[in-house]
Amino acid sequence: MWTKIIFPAVLILALSAPVYSQESPTELTLKISIQLALEHNLDLRIARVQLEETELELDKAEAAFNSQVSLSLSPLQWEGEEMLGEYRPQARLEASLLTPGGTSYNLNISGAKGENDTMGTSWSASVSQQIIPHPDLDSSSLSLKKSRITLEVEKLGFEEKVDEFKLQVMMGFYAILTREKECDLKQLSLEQAKENLSIATDKLQQGMASELDVLDAETELMAAEETLFQAESTLSQDRMDFKDLLGIPWQEDIVVVFQFPGDFQPLGVTLEEAQKKALENRPQIREQNFQIKLYQLNLTQTRNELSPLLNLSLGYTSEQPGLEEEYRTSLTLEVPLMDGGKGKAEVKIAQGKLREAELNLEKLKRDIIAEMRGYFLDLKRMEKTVKFLKLSQEKHRQTLEVTKKMFGQGALTEQELQEKEISVKQAEIDLLGTLADYEVARNKLLKSMGERL
Repeated sequence: MWTKIIFPAVLILALSAPVYSQESPTELTLKISIQLALEHNLDLRIARVQLEETELELDKAEAAFNSQVSLSLSPLQWEGEEMLGEYRPQARLEASLLTPGGTSYNLNISGAKGENDTMGTSWSASVSQQIIPHPDLDSSSLSLKKSRITLEVEKLGFEEKVDEFKLQVMMGFYAILTREKECDLKQLSLEQAKENLSIATDKLQQGMASELDVLDAETELMAAEETLFQAESTLSQDRMDFKDLLGIPWQEDIVVVFQFPGDFQPLGVTLEEAQKKALENRPQIREQNFQIKLYQLNLTQTRNELSPLLNLSLGYTSEQPGLEEEYRTSLTLEVPLMDGGKGKAEVKIAQGKLREAELNLEKLKRDIIAEMRGYFLDLKRMEKTVKFLKLSQEKHRQTLEVTKKMFGQGALTEQELQEKEISVKQAEIDLLGTLADYEVARNKLLKSMGERL
């Protein structure tokens, strides 16, 4: 009956075990795992491309203040009533420059062959200076400032995404470490269940146990096999998820390598210091401040649309042959008179959005203070738990050493020795899991303080 029960479970385990073509698994430390994730993860690569697109948008906005030059040539041009009339080539050169100070320069030069094969040329130059509104408040200047702020917001968002991603890698890495130890523990439990079944079978043959005792041992063995199977399946899924997170092939076999420091060092920071650093360095606060600046620029731009526009321009035109010259000077004033109240409504809307952004900043600061308190208290609780589990682990180790000596003297059975070994393994897993949780919580606190991971 034992063979009939165990064989299907063993077959399932064999068939479910992953098979890899490589000879040895790839060893992954936490540092290497983070590097691989930053280089190959598709989500981060997409975010990096989006940041580059924002940088290009800024370059495009800055290009409006660079020199603009265009050249138009018509070297093969004939005019007349016939198919090929008189040869009349033409050429035109245009150049312009807009400065951040609101000054616009324009130059046009054109030439064309006229009658009697004479070459006529003309050129004109003009300078225009914006007086009202101030050049710094011009729509082009405001758009450039908004593009720069948008880029800074995108950079902060990308840095935040990178740090959040590093936390995900840490959690996945430590999860695999814990799962592996749990599988080792389940394997010990399985070995103990096998030993118990063997002992029960021997006692049944000697008349010292009943068939019910053997059936109980068989049931215990099946439960141990199922528990091990579930643990190994969970470990396999964790590894698959971790490889997907790192962007490495799913068929590649991996093994995580990590050793916690022997001396446990708590994070030496007080709650007040943590909260102060968070309010000073938290990316979300800096991002919200940038958002407020954007709304301030939007409000200024909306008000400018209702304000008068005053420009001073100077121009000169010369045409040859004949040397005809013309000078131009103008002062232009444009005043919006009536818009049905649309402009005032848009100003109020912009003011409301600015006020909302300022209130969101205040709320964000309060939320961060509360969040920091929760992270800090969790970390302190884990510090005490780690110290307790270290003492508990040492106690179980010493108990195991005593048990081994007594087993060597024949005072204890192998089953009792296995129970102590399982207790040591369980204490080791409890400590490892808590240390992993502490590392994640510590990095969450550092991240919340505005420090880069």
